[in-house]
Amino acid sequence: MKVAEVGSVIRAYRRASGVSQKDLAGMVGISRATLNYLESGRDIEIGAAKLLALLAVLGVPVGLPSEVDRASDVTVARYNRDGSP
Repeated sequence: MKVAEVGSVIRAYRRASGVSQKDLAGMVGISRATLNYLESGRDIEIGAAKLLALLAVLGVPVGLPSEVDRASDVTVARYNRDGSP
């Protein structure tokens, strides 16, 4: 998932909740400008804890698989082979 996709989900949930950017930003400890950048799809780094806090406050469901099979993942295979990201 890309930053722009996450931002648009956050914007949709925030608007549906009737919460302003300023109020939501204050609830999770980020600036309104940072939230605006995120909602606009800009490539920003806010950290996992802040992102998860935003999702939790808005009630956005976050699903993680219970089992992971990455044997066929080319990125992981390349990283393991040559040490590059």
